[in-house]
Amino acid sequence: MGRVLSLSLTPDQLVEVAAAPGVRRMEMQLPYRMDLDVNTAENGAVEARALSHLTGAGVLIGLIDTGIDFTHQDFRHADGTTRIRVLWDQFDQSFAKSRGAIGSQPPVRNASNVPVGTVYTAEQVNAALLGDGTVNSVDLVGHGTHAAGCAASNGLAPGGYVGVAPQADLIVVRVGGESKQDLDLNGDVIAALQWIGDQADTLGEPVVVNMSFGQHLGPHDGTSPEEIAIDDFSNTPGRVVTVSAGNERADGIHTSGSAVGGHPLQLRVDATTNDLLAVDCWFGAGDVVDLGFFDPTAAGTVDADVPVGDCRHFDSSKNIISLCVDAVDPLNNSREVMFTAEPSRTGGTISIGDWLISLRDEGGLSDGHYECWSAYGQPFTADVDAAETVGIPATSTSAIA
Repeated sequence: MGRVLSLSLTPDQLVEVAAAPGVRRMEMQLPYRMDLDVNTAENGAVEARALSHLTGAGVLIGLIDTGIDFTHQDFRHADGTTRIRVLWDQFDQSFAKSRGAIGSQPPVRNASNVPVGTVYTAEQVNAALLGDGTVNSVDLVGHGTHAAGCAASNGLAPGGYVGVAPQADLIVVRVGGESKQDLDLNGDVIAALQWIGDQADTLGEPVVVNMSFGQHLGPHDGTSPEEIAIDDFSNTPGRVVTVSAGNERADGIHTSGSAVGGHPLQLRVDATTNDLLAVDCWFGAGDVVDLGFFDPTAAGTVDADVPVGDCRHFDSSKNIISLCVDAVDPLNNSREVMFTAEPSRTGGTISIGDWLISLRDEGGLSDGHYECWSAYGQPFTADVDAAETVGIPATSTSAIA
């Protein structure tokens, strides 16, 4: 999508691509967590529709989410036919398993040359609605159906709920929700965005893409791969991307300050947030900071002595700790410093209680200003900064957040 490539690579291929000319940064796609806290009445969207007399007619809504209940009456016309113009389920392998008998060819293949998911056209969805065809795409979590309802419900289902654009048609991509308990979106968001743009071009209609998800690993400055892809996508006239902001201002997930002379970061892990801890900090290019840590049992180290561009690891019976100090990021001229704690055994948890992470000034700081995010929701218990809590990719330059 524009300047960003989404690739499925083996470890050997990873090294090979990293050495290719023009590659400025590589990173794994991170899982997103779902957002949907404020309904369309509370945020003024229903009132705006009434005042504007706009219905979404002639406009496509692109939905990247956990899928959609294609049988729902709110996503059909009055004659019962679907309003879904095309649907790509990245987790439904019906096309490959049926050798093309079910659904249509998806746009990408994985590293093993297997088609990623299954595409269903409007004709195939309509046939399934009449009992004359098969569509195996599902929305097990319901989040995508909920988001689609807020955006485009036409009120034909019992209850008569009408969304923001009741006459818009839908292009849907399922990128997550492999089970009812799976609240992560870990499909190929870049490929989804590119495919939606291609479908809108083919159909000759403008498109608004909705992403009701986000996360907090990254610089929050518009330079993550998904954010750059959103900018490049939006450069074409007739395309808009909306992203949920996250509603996390009061959650204590962000802190900022100066590490000159050294500074401690304090967080609390409880029984609901003890699966994984990650603190992602960003400094200016001229600053080099070292790290230390102590877990709730006071186990740890004052000085981890982390080399620039590398990581140090510490294992205990409960936790696996990683502390990393990166080189300068060429896309934003900043330096990432990261602390993670994960369970030392499969199915286990990390230590519950207060954690301390030391930002150590060993003479490598000039400005010393830092911005840190607790990526998995554990709150900071000191120096909480309620600003800059909008998630990634809502911090894209061109997205409507």
